[in-house]
Amino acid sequence: MRRLAYKRNLITSWGILPTFDDQEMLPQVTAFMLGSLRWRPVNLGGMSYL
Repeated sequence: MRRLAYKRNLITSWGILPTFDDQEMLPQVTAFMLGSLRWRPVNLGGMSYL
C-alpha cells in the first residue's frame, strides 16, 4: 500500500489524485483496484453476499 502511494506521488503532485490520463503510467494501482474488486464486487443493492 505504501509503495503504491509512493509511486502515485511520483507520477502526480503530492496531494493531487490521479486522473484517467495518468492511468497508463500507474499499472500497479490499476491491478490493485481490479484485484480488490474481484474479491468484493460492487452491485446496485450494496451487498455482494448474504
